Amino acid sequence: MSLKHLLPALIIFAVFCGTAEGQDYEQEKTDPDILYVKNITFILTIDSLSVLIKDELEKAELYFRTYDSLTTLAEAETDSVKYGIISAALDSLSLDAEDNFLLLQELQTGLSDAIESSGLSDEDLLEFSPHYRMMNLKMALLGLDILGQVTMQEKTKTGSSPGRAANRDDNAAKPDKDELFKLLSEKAKAEPTGEGVADGKKGKVDLNSSSLAKAADYLKAEKLILAGGRLLKEEDVAALDNQDAKNLIMTILAARGKIFRDSVYQEFFSAKKWYKPVKETVYNILKKDDIMNIRFLSVNFEIEY
Repeated sequence: MSLKHLLPALIIFAVFCGTAEGQDYEQEKTDPDILYVKNITFILTIDSLSVLIKDELEKAELYFRTYDSLTTLAEAETDSVKYGIISAALDSLSLDAEDNFLLLQELQTGLSDAIESSGLSDEDLLEFSPHYRMMNLKMALLGLDILGQVTMQEKTKTGSSPGRAANRDDNAAKPDKDELFKLLSEKAKAEPTGEGVADGKKGKVDLNSSSLAKAADYLKAEKLILAGGRLLKEEDVAALDNQDAKNLIMTILAARGKIFRDSVYQEFFSAKKWYKPVKETVYNILKKDDIMNIRFLSVNFEIEY
C-alpha cells in the first residue's frame, strides 16, 4: 500500500484510538457481547470442562444401569459357577465406576474454580456456553447434582453387594485437582493451529504513535478479520498495543452486524463501507474463527472493558 493511500486510513485510525482510549464505557458493562468477549477464556475453559463432565455422566448412567441389572441377576442366580461370573463382572464394573466418579469430582472442582474465577452468574453461563447447558440438562435427566447425590461408591461399599472388589485400595493416589484444572485451562487457552503468540510476548507501541508501521499492521489485521478463514498470528499484531487489540475485537463484532451501544464505536464503524448493522447482540452468531481470534487477542493482550 502506498503512502498516499495509507495516510487517510492512518488519520482515521489515530483519531479513533485516541478517542476510544479515553472513553468510560458505562453502557458496555451491561452489553452481553462485551461480557462474552471479556470472559472468553473462562467461557471456553468452562465449555471444555462441561464436555468432559457430560461424557463422564453418560458413562455413569451406563454403569448404573449395568450394575443394577447384574445385581438383580446375581441375587436370583442359584448356580455357583454363573454366580461367580456375575460377581467378577460386578467387581470390575465397581472399580470402573469408582474411577468414573473420582474423575467427575475432580472435573467438578475444576469447573467450580473456573466459574468462581470468571465471576459469571449461572444465568450467564447457561446463555454463553452451549456445553454447560447440555451438561446441566444431562444432570437434571439423571436426577444428579454435579457430584452425584447417589453414587456408585455408595452402592458398592464393602459387603453391600456381591460385586465389591475385596482388594480395592481406597488409599490409592487420586488425581491432583490443581494439576488437572491447570492442564484443562492451558488446553483451552492454546492456539488451535499451533501458531500465534507462544510465549505471551507482543509488540508495545505508544497508543498516540502515528507510525505507518503500526497503522499498516492494524489495517492488515482488520483485513484478515473481515476476509475470514484465517486465525491471527503473532506477526499480524506485533506492532499493536492493548487498545488496538480491543478495537480489533470490536471489529470482529462489527463484522457480524453488531449495533454498538457506545457512540464512539458506532460512529467509527458506521463510516466503514463494509459495516451493516443488524442487531445489538451477536455473540451467539460468531463463527469459530471469530471466537478463536477473540481468544487469541484476549490471551495475548491486557484488554480493559
